[in-house]
Amino acid sequence: MSKVQFDGQNRLIIINTGVTDIDVRVDLYLEWKNWVLQDNNSQWLAAFRAFGGDPTTVNQNAPSYYFLINNWLVKVENLTVTFNDNLYSDDYTTPFINNGSTILSKNTDIPNIDPINSVLTGLTESIQEISLDIKHILGLSQQNYRLSDHVYDSSNRLTSVIIKLFKTKDDCDFDINEFATYNMNAVYDNVGLLIDYKVVKL
Repeated sequence: MSKVQFDGQNRLIIINTGVTDIDVRVDLYLEWKNWVLQDNNSQWLAAFRAFGGDPTTVNQNAPSYYFLINNWLVKVENLTVTFNDNLYSDDYTTPFINNGSTILSKNTDIPNIDPINSVLTGLTESIQEISLDIKHILGLSQQNYRLSDHVYDSSNRLTSVIIKLFKTKDDCDFDINEFATYNMNAVYDNVGLLIDYKVVKL
């Protein structure tokens, strides 16, 4: 079921009542592309442009970015919603119309990591507009992992973290019997853009 409605005449993407989480690619961008193909919706000016997602190195893709164009905006009314992935506006300082809502926009410049040695199958991190936080780690064996020894720079950007993998939930809960340990390191330039990123097994 769609989480949004499109108002082509007023150039609005309206978040439905009760929605708490939006995947920008799936719930906004792809929904809009499907909407354009229905009825006579192609008469309205385009809502999005997108780029990124290109392979950079083995098992790694560049982040994807989604920009609202032609004065389209996302309307959020009386909701608390988290927007995951990179959503911006070409026309405004924010892509949102906020009516009595709490909006958490998690944008990331961290590359997407594809399968590595059948153990670490994906790591995605999100950077909030004010501070950096880890978003999630996907595809770990048995889905049991623990992050520790976080290191941040003076701008609150994560520069290093230890990732431990466990076979069982109990091992993860008690931080015992890890079967693999990784170290993630990130380096940023003087304007805060990611310039080096790696995950290595210890």
